[in-house]
Amino acid sequence: VIVAPMAFKSDKLSFYSTDEEFKGYIKTTEDLLRKSSAVLQAAGVRKFSLMMAQAPHVPRYATFLMETNWAELESCRDMRPTYQHLLEIARLDKEYELKR
Repeated sequence: VIVAPMAFKSDKLSFYSTDEEFKGYIKTTEDLLRKSSAVLQAAGVRKFSLMMAQAPHVPRYATFLMETNWAELESCRDMRPTYQHLLEIARLDKEYELKR
């Protein structure tokens, strides 16, 4: 899912720029995914990636997995979804205490 600034009325160019604002969107997304869990599971969805555009800055990313009850993977925050696999973040997270 991609969310872009024109989807909401805002006079700020970068409305996801603070971590508190972004965490609010993450919480809302987790709640929506949990409410829709049965439908998503029936459709075979196991991973959900959220990208929030914030031109002219780098987009914000959040990743949610069904196996964690749709909780955000904080170790993968602001990483493009493909980087998680390429960098083997899941394996590193098991062997080390990853911090942001």
